[in-house]
Amino acid sequence: ERFALSFFRDPLVISSLRNMESRISVSLDKPVVSVSVEHVPCTKTSMELFDPIYSCGILSPSGDIVKCFSDVYVNCDELQLMLQDEESKHYHSVGRKEREEFLFCLFKHLRLGGELCQYEDHIDPYISTTKQIYKDLISVKKDADTKRISVVSTVLKVCAYDESGRCFPGTQQEQTFAYMIVDPFKRHVTLFT
Repeated sequence: ERFALSFFRDPLVISSLRNMESRISVSLDKPVVSVSVEHVPCTKTSMELFDPIYSCGILSPSGDIVKCFSDVYVNCDELQLMLQDEESKHYHSVGRKEREEFLFCLFKHLRLGGELCQYEDHIDPYISTTKQIYKDLISVKKDADTKRISVVSTVLKVCAYDESGRCFPGTQQEQTFAYMIVDPFKRHVTLFT
């Protein structure tokens, strides 16, 4: 928490966040007084996490996402239900621990999109984009003895608060998020919003 609080109080960070393109609402006019920090598990070094999606009925054999009817969601498909609705017959295809992984969170954010999102009918663009962004954000190392690759980055889901309440990252909705990805070897922090 001290690290995140120092980050959001740093004048260069505040200046950078204020100068971001208008695509994101950043209000850091008042000093940040507190932060909430949630450690996000980040251990995956392959895309095997998504194997159950290919075999549980969410996709056709060609990889097209199966459409469905929902009283809750507009333009609904089985993938959206699996991601959002615990009552979905496919919700538990991906286990609780796997759903907490940063790789899965990233996929979910990309798939659910925002209010102007144009959804894909095929799974491949979601998987390939998730993989590319994950590789860009996360650092790994290879153990000299075992030759196994492991993630070295630390991922934190963060929110900053000023005296009036939450000021970053904007409104409190599932698709409004900010992750700090810390690379301990390069001593580098990436803020992904």
